[in-house]
Amino acid sequence: MNTVYSGSYGRLKVNYSEFLGRDFIESLIDLDINEIKNRLYLTSYREDIERSSNIKDMETMLISAINRRTMRHYNNALFAVPPGIKTFIRSYAAKWDVENIKIILSAKYMKYDVKYTDEFLISFRDIPFGIFAGNLKNEDFKAIMSKSDVEAVINYLVNYGYNYLLKYIENYKKTGDISQILYALDYNYYKNLIESARFFNGDEGNIINYIREIIDARNIMIILKAARSNMEFSRISSSIIDLGNFNSNYLMDLLRSKNIKEIMDAFNKYDIEAGVRAYESNGTLSQYELILKRNIINSYIEKMLVDTFGAFIMAYLLTADRERENLRTIVSGKVYNLDKNTIKGLLI
Repeated sequence: MNTVYSGSYGRLKVNYSEFLGRDFIESLIDLDINEIKNRLYLTSYREDIERSSNIKDMETMLISAINRRTMRHYNNALFAVPPGIKTFIRSYAAKWDVENIKIILSAKYMKYDVKYTDEFLISFRDIPFGIFAGNLKNEDFKAIMSKSDVEAVINYLVNYGYNYLLKYIENYKKTGDISQILYALDYNYYKNLIESARFFNGDEGNIINYIREIIDARNIMIILKAARSNMEFSRISSSIIDLGNFNSNYLMDLLRSKNIKEIMDAFNKYDIEAGVRAYESNGTLSQYELILKRNIINSYIEKMLVDTFGAFIMAYLLTADRERENLRTIVSGKVYNLDKNTIKGLLI
């Protein structure tokens, strides 16, 4: 490791200790939403809760605080990395930009209103869901949101390196179909992510494997839903991101079999039996998708925490994402009166 960055790396290791333990997170399930706020206030979330305290609705305030904490983790990681890894971290953080751009484009397409604050995009229910933890700043999104329609947004995004979207404008104007634009955002995000994960020490193995498995999981879910609906591969081929370990020919063969269990077994190296049983009992794929996501993320966090510096940075970001997802799940579960076992089953 470059000794110039050893101090920053050490600080990031200390910051990692601030993540909430699994037992602590699960203990929140037993509390009501006010008690959850009080318990989190005694942790590293104190500053974030105080900064969000002007929000009156408790659910919105807690989600706002959780989002703020995630943004701080991303900033910690970005300042800790040497130049050889910084490009990759920015490429990974661009997922928040892509998420926000998709929200804005979809809102323009459906003529819905998406509001803006200094830190978040706000849904029509006043819930903060798009956070500014990527490379674009809040003032950039303010300018993007001021555009009148989908075409105007795309033309403006050229200024930020999204010029590849221009080729989809004519087809959108002819068909009114926005799906290829949204797909292009996802495809280019993963393509740039893999290309940027080339560190000078050659220590990117687990990171690239993780990215490819996440792409595979996305593609497998598309194939499963197509098989359940008896669709041909040609109907969904344009939605496949062909950057994972499972290429298009393999996925096409899986779909041709129309065997849901066989398709699920593409990830049989993980413990997916509970997801398979859930599908067999109620015909839904959501539990399989959640279990698959949980297995991949937790497996790679465990591997990368004891790997090289670059891999540890990735584990840090994945842990921040996992904590955000789990806390948001608990808060929303309480608001919608889900039972404790259901909420626990939804955690990553």
